[in-house]
Amino acid sequence: MLNFKECIQRISSKGFPSNSFLLLGNCPVIQDQIALQLCCHFYCKENTTSSSCLSCYDCDTIKRKTSLKVQYLKPNSSNEIVIEQIRELLNTPGHPSWVIPKAHLLNKQAENALLKRLEEPNRKQLFILSAPHYDLLSPTIVSRCFCIYVRQKDVFAKKSFSIPKSNRLKIQFIDYLIQNDLPLSDHLNLWKKNESLTFKSKLAIASQECQSKINIFSILQSLFFSNLESF
Repeated sequence: MLNFKECIQRISSKGFPSNSFLLLGNCPVIQDQIALQLCCHFYCKENTTSSSCLSCYDCDTIKRKTSLKVQYLKPNSSNEIVIEQIRELLNTPGHPSWVIPKAHLLNKQAENALLKRLEEPNRKQLFILSAPHYDLLSPTIVSRCFCIYVRQKDVFAKKSFSIPKSNRLKIQFIDYLIQNDLPLSDHLNLWKKNESLTFKSKLAIASQECQSKINIFSILQSLFFSNLESF
């Protein structure tokens, strides 16, 4: 099992090892970004041996999630993915690539239907599944996928961080920060270089509050959603 950096290095040197990927970890926002990067690398017409260009039409529409070449499959209102959804997926015209962010919510019938496609892949499309842990999927599904383990140190490899702009992404990002196992004050320090003085002062207060074990969700909610002009 490789981490994302190792996977991209392998893709760059030897091409895609599989058309089916399983992203393992508890970082939904980051796993989504990795899925988009894999799709960009797969479809980019300007890519070099090292990476996708991230600026051509395909890369741009994939990043904006407006590309017809990349579709998302989400759980139904009962919070599961059922066989009817998989059948519709498999019959979609144009054979787009599919990102399944909560693959662990596939029920047994849906898993079996998807497995048939994973066993006989269409080389013109990708299937990118995400799950917190491989034990939440059938062993056969896991065996048909190239697994990438999303590690915390891969996520925070950059020196600084950009705060998500949309409220939906802010909420997801808050959830991610709460779930990860690194000191929250360390994460907050990553933003200090690129943000305004007003926001830096908030960061300092939030860091102290985090260390004192006050409600972390309330701290982050206040930090991200108040005085948005400071972003």
